[in-house]
Amino acid sequence: MTIFSIAIFPFSSVPFHFPKSNIMSPTESTSNNNHSKPPNLNPSSLLSPPPTSLSHFSDSIDCLAASISSSSTPTDSSSSFSSRDAYLDSTISLLNTCNTISARIEQLRLGCLRLKYAHHLLSSPSDDHLSCATKALSEWEVLSNDANSDLDLSSVEEVEKAKMAVRKLREAIDKSEIDGVELRLAAVEMEKFAEELTASLDRLAAAVNKLLTVVMGSRNEVLDSCKVGPKSCK
Repeated sequence: MTIFSIAIFPFSSVPFHFPKSNIMSPTESTSNNNHSKPPNLNPSSLLSPPPTSLSHFSDSIDCLAASISSSSTPTDSSSSFSSRDAYLDSTISLLNTCNTISARIEQLRLGCLRLKYAHHLLSSPSDDHLSCATKALSEWEVLSNDANSDLDLSSVEEVEKAKMAVRKLREAIDKSEIDGVELRLAAVEMEKFAEELTASLDRLAAAVNKLLTVVMGSRNEVLDSCKVGPKSCK
């Protein structure tokens, strides 16, 4: 049994996405607060096509967190140990998924730092700055298209916009027009989308942290209900 296991959860090796059909809206979850059943946390039931935007992905995670926080957990005396054990096992898989998402967020954040560095270099362009900016853009491309990531976010709307801006900037750099109008405009546009992507990643990170808090709270409730013996000794 794994009902007493608390560990550092390794990254999941299975890409994870939240299906709309399995997630209640905050309104629905609130209305069912007193008699709702535990949400289905089986990872196989949560697989779906990749998210189309970080904004929608964040909304889905927020709704899942609301669903879990307003749902019942197997903590009363009528709940069997097997049901509690199954619930704890399912939350471990969900925590693994949260770690996977967090790792991908940090990877894309590193990519955004490369874009901001490139913009800084191009604010006072020179041959050396153009070379360093080109290197930073190449590093962004690697980080944003990492095929080894367990969670594919390379095609979401916010990342795609940044990619398009980077391609335009590369074209301007290749023309070797130092301090040209096209280069300046391309650098400004790229920095704009980098900021938007950073904001979307921050929101997604906040949603994941909220889900982690809710899941860990529900796990603690179930674990406490498994304790036997007097609650205090004098």
